[in-house]
Amino acid sequence: MLLSFRYENGNGFLTEVDGKDPVRIKNSLSDNAQNFSPTELLVLSIGSCTSDDVLSILQKMKQPYKSYRCILDAEREEQIPKTLKRVNITYDLIGDLDPEQVRKAVNLSLSKYCSVSILVKRGGTKVTHSIIINGKKIDDRKSL
Repeated sequence: MLLSFRYENGNGFLTEVDGKDPVRIKNSLSDNAQNFSPTELLVLSIGSCTSDDVLSILQKMKQPYKSYRCILDAEREEQIPKTLKRVNITYDLIGDLDPEQVRKAVNLSLSKYCSVSILVKRGGTKVTHSIIINGKKIDDRKSL
């Protein structure tokens, strides 16, 4: 994997990866509120990594979902280094789904497949999850 970015004076970092849309990243020299911070990108990476797993597993389980949304609630340490202290991943699904199958898909993702969530857990971040199916909370801030 080869990735690069450049500094754009007054605007932060701009990714330059062949064939992909650029991503704008905040830095301390140009704190552009429209750009993502590195920590926000990390949290989004956790969510997108586990979401990919969960949706793929549910598809293989023949669990039909009509819609899916991932909500990420994260907190950083207050003192430098302001590492990621905790993140709760909420899986919000609508469809004719078996709650136990959804739980199984989430557990497989967070314990076996999602390299990003496993990496941050190894680094000391508390990772919890919540599951909502058809507007009903099934699990709330559960740890594995």
